[in-house]
Amino acid sequence: MTMPRDGFNYKEQNGSKNTQNCIEIGESSAHEKLAACKKRLACFEKQNGMDTDTFLRSSVRLI
Repeated sequence: MTMPRDGFNYKEQNGSKNTQNCIEIGESSAHEKLAACKKRLACFEKQNGMDTDTFLRSSVRLI
């Protein structure tokens, strides 16, 4: 087997690209999920008339 000039064989290059793709897809998915959670949280806060910080402070007192 001959080594390409850059020192990596095709499988290593392809695997590296696949790994990077998986990371990018995961990161994109995480950002989408975070945005959805923030939207749901904003609706919840509006519905209950209480922001998250206030809720957390009052919850801690209950424990």
